[in-house]
Amino acid sequence: MTGKILIPLLNNREEEESFLEKAIEGSKEVVLVAVIDTGAMVGKFGFAASQMSQCNSTTEKCRELLEKKGVKVEDILEWGDTLSK
Repeated sequence: MTGKILIPLLNNREEEESFLEKAIEGSKEVVLVAVIDTGAMVGKFGFAASQMSQCNSTTEKCRELLEKKGVKVEDILEWGDTLSK
């Protein structure tokens, strides 16, 4: 049994059950991290709201699948540049 697994939410593939099963192998605790990249928002009205909605949707789908498997899930939402976070 391993410690906590960190899963950054970078695209919609993380919510696929096959991905999650492989990612959590041997662990019962997961931290999901989503980053709202403020640098990509310049000049794009509504970008933050759209990205937040997508992050929330992906996080909830992952949480639901993981909790069904008995995995404890923590989620974090960060603001800033994806690479630095």
